[in-house]
Amino acid sequence: MHSPETLAYFCAPKGHLWEWEYYDGWSSECIIWSGRSKEDLMVYRRELNELLEVCVPSGFPPLGSLVLVVAAMDRMYKASDARDCVFKAAQRATGDTSVPSGIVELWSAVCPGLACLQNLPLEFRSSSPARKRLIQILFAERPTDLPGYLTPERSRAVLQEFVQTPNIEVFQQRSPELNGIARLLKDLSALEKAFQRCPPEHLEERLRTGLDELPSRQLDLPLPDPDETPAPEPPADLLRALEHEGGELAQVAGLVRRMSAILHVPKAVTHRDELPLGGVSDITNRGDPSRLLMTELAWDDLTFAVRLA
Repeated sequence: MHSPETLAYFCAPKGHLWEWEYYDGWSSECIIWSGRSKEDLMVYRRELNELLEVCVPSGFPPLGSLVLVVAAMDRMYKASDARDCVFKAAQRATGDTSVPSGIVELWSAVCPGLACLQNLPLEFRSSSPARKRLIQILFAERPTDLPGYLTPERSRAVLQEFVQTPNIEVFQQRSPELNGIARLLKDLSALEKAFQRCPPEHLEERLRTGLDELPSRQLDLPLPDPDETPAPEPPADLLRALEHEGGELAQVAGLVRRMSAILHVPKAVTHRDELPLGGVSDITNRGDPSRLLMTELAWDDLTFAVRLA
C-alpha cells in the first residue's frame, strides 16, 4: 500500500499537464506531455529517481515544476509547444475555452526562465550530473510562504516508496488530492519562486563559478610585506668564483671550464657566406702563423689566405 502523500505527489489529476506512460513497451517508464504522443517525453523514471534524490535535503518541490525544468533542458524543447500544453491543461481542468488569468500571469513569469535553461551550453544541461546540479541549485531552498513542498523527512519516505514500486500502474490513477487548476498553480508558483531566488540570466555564471554574478570590481587581496633584503649580485666570472670557494663546487667549476674550452666548434666549410670574407676590415692579427692547425689546410685558397694573413 502506498501512503496518501506518495499518491498525491506522483499521481496527476485528470487532464493534467503531464502523465505517466511507457515509452518503449515495458522497458522505459517515463512522464510525457499530456495529450501528446509518447515520443514527447519529459523525463524518464530512472532519471527522476536521481533528480529527486538531490532534492531530499531541502524537500521535494511540486513534481510539475521539476519535470518542467527537465523538459526545458532537452534540445527538442519549444516554448510555444510548452505554453500550448499548459493552457490546454488549464482548459481541460476548467472545462472552458478561456485560460484563467492566474495561469497566464504565472506562465509569463516562468517562460523566460525556462528559455534560459534551454539556451544553456550543453555541458550544463545534457549529462545526468549536470542536470542534478542544476536542479539542486534551483530548488536548494524550500519557500516558507509557498505550500506544496514536502519536508525532507516526508520526501525521504515518499522517495523510498516510489523507488520500491515495481511499475507505474499505481501512479497512472488520478490524484486523490488537488484538482487540475490548483495543481498547475502550485507547480508554476514553485517555479516562479525558484527563478526569483536564482535569476535565470545568472545561471551560467552560477554553474561555472558558484557565484550568482561576477564581481563588478577587482577584489583587493592582502599582499605580504615586500622583502627589502637586497638581492646578491652575481659575480662577473661565476666559474672562477666557484673555484675560489673550494670543495665539490670548485671541482665541478674547473671541469666545466675545461669542457667549455674543448667544445668550441668551428663553422662548416661549406657555409662560405658566413665566413669573414669582407676584405681588409675582417683581417685581424690572431697569432703566429706557425700556430695554424693542420686541419685548417682544408680551407679553400681564399679562406686560407685570409686565415694566414
